[in-house]
Amino acid sequence: MSSEQGERAGGEQAVEYLQAAALEAIKAVRSFLDIAESLVREPESAAVVGKAFAEAAAAVFRPSTLVEDPHEASEMESDGHAGGVHRIDLSD
Repeated sequence: MSSEQGERAGGEQAVEYLQAAALEAIKAVRSFLDIAESLVREPESAAVVGKAFAEAAAAVFRPSTLVEDPHEASEMESDGHAGGVHRIDLSD
């Protein structure tokens, strides 16, 4: 294959990739517009979606209180540290 043929093949492949990407972008925009239309037609669902997003955003910024080790969890509860920072005294 000559370098000119290789360049043409590469150019054609690049155009195919761009076309595929453009079609995917169009599908994404259509999906977004479908959702936006349903929210405009049904304001009650907009409130539900808004509440779900607000709860998800709040959960992201809320400190985690999960403890993987059940023994550690029971120690924390008995020490009065149900969440937050557990201070360890290192001065002996």
